[in-house]
Amino acid sequence: MFENGLSSRVARGENAGKQLYHDFVVRELVGPFPLDSDGRAQPKHVLRPAADWNLSNMGVAVLVQRNDNGQFLQATQAPLACRS
Repeated sequence: MFENGLSSRVARGENAGKQLYHDFVVRELVGPFPLDSDGRAQPKHVLRPAADWNLSNMGVAVLVQRNDNGQFLQATQAPLACRS
């Protein structure tokens, strides 16, 4: 789970006094999800957002990785679909 549109004010260092903007900030990391006997993942997760998270700026990123050698096979992201 990631959030876009965040910012922080820098107090010290080379960026002191600047406002920095951040996208794709990881808010929650879940997994890995095991594969069933057909080689399919059945991921299920209940999101419990913190009060300061802006759900309209959130999304989900998915990484598919080989179990035997760690090679990444696929990566994608999509906006979070929320139910009301």
